[in-house]
Amino acid sequence: MLGSATAPGRLHRAVAQALERAERHGELSVELIDLAERRIAPADGRSPDALGDDTAATVAAIAAADAVVLATPVYRGSFTGTLKNLLDHVPVEALRDTPVAIVAMGASEHHYLGAERHLRDVLAFFGALVVPTAA
Repeated sequence: MLGSATAPGRLHRAVAQALERAERHGELSVELIDLAERRIAPADGRSPDALGDDTAATVAAIAAADAVVLATPVYRGSFTGTLKNLLDHVPVEALRDTPVAIVAMGASEHHYLGAERHLRDVLAFFGALVVPTAA
């Protein structure tokens, strides 16, 4: 899951290449969900099925996944609002006990720490099994 609303850049390339290698070297089926290419409605309490855009299919893909990688550029010291909006649609059961890895890319080697910390807090709410270190 690439949580950026902007055109593909460094993070998109890095995640796409990592997923290609993972699929090539294992018996994995991977799907890159790029939020810049999806229409996700603002989370306003309506069911994703009632929104008429990509929200329901994206939430269903997350719920069906055996593991999830959340990738985000650092935006104002945290993860993007685009990713937060999607997570606001996701039911708790969809990520409970699901392995989740965090990838954050910032302007310096320590810039990612705010996004990682904030995502860990949100994922703890879901009961996700967060990989101990981020990349």
